[in-house]
Amino acid sequence: MNVKRQAASVRWPEPGELCVVSWETFRAAPPLPVPAHPVYVVFDEAQAMKNEKSQQARAAAAAVLAVLAGKGGALAMTGTPLT
Repeated sequence: MNVKRQAASVRWPEPGELCVVSWETFRAAPPLPVPAHPVYVVFDEAQAMKNEKSQQARAAAAAVLAVLAGKGGALAMTGTPLT
């Protein structure tokens, strides 16, 4: 597995690839275009996007819109109550 840790190198995975990115890298990455093929995004620690005005929430919302436009899907998971 080739792992790149620079935010500028974040890209949509190719078919058959799995990409794991930290919230810090994801937040710092430039917005990604609509993927050319279906991509599925899973957000762990989804409480990080609880504040809709935060950089993380805005980055996640932009990614979800791009993924859905590319016929993919998104899932957010958390063990923390979102009250």
